[in-house]
Amino acid sequence: GRDAWWLETSEIREKYNSDLLDFVPQNSEPSTQGPMDVWVRNTLHSIMEGMEKPISILDIGCNYGKHLGMFKNEMGIDEVWGTDVSEKIKAISHDYVKRYFGYSERDIPIRVGFFEDMKWSRSFSITFCSNVIEHIPDWFEFFTNLLYISKRASLVIVPKDQSWNWTEDHVHIFDDEKILEMNNYAINNGFVSRTDIVEDNTSPGQYWYCILYTK
Repeated sequence: GRDAWWLETSEIREKYNSDLLDFVPQNSEPSTQGPMDVWVRNTLHSIMEGMEKPISILDIGCNYGKHLGMFKNEMGIDEVWGTDVSEKIKAISHDYVKRYFGYSERDIPIRVGFFEDMKWSRSFSITFCSNVIEHIPDWFEFFTNLLYISKRASLVIVPKDQSWNWTEDHVHIFDDEKILEMNNYAINNGFVSRTDIVEDNTSPGQYWYCILYTK
């Protein structure tokens, strides 16, 4: 159920709502030039070639919406959806996507808890999950359901050995052993995995696992 996957207590959700406002650019165009953004862009270009249209993508944990606009505007993905944990985040994301990319709620639907509610009813060409899984108490169940709704590919980004990035709502540290567990599960369920290590060029010594699963 939802309580097992998202940190749904009112205290943590309220803290996340408040912290998120600190990350939303207020007076600048959205930047998608960081090393992880470059990885996402290049990876999507490589897997979308020859992919049957229309292409759909679900951003799980879409935050304030930077990648939603990039997927629709720059990548030209036909159907872009987002989901996150609260109505406040949804409102922030809709405002951001409309202000900087010109897309309405109808153009890019965002749902609260939509991943849990729709997991048995539909799937997407691609799923995208960046800096989310470390927040999930039952991270492995979350991961298996992520792959379940991925028709062609899933992109997963998670901090590597994230003691340097520890916050009270990070309930897991991901290391090579956990990534191997994820990759083995994916391979056993018909996916091919590729794991890249990407360094944050604004914070030397901080790394992310950037993982592509395809089938």
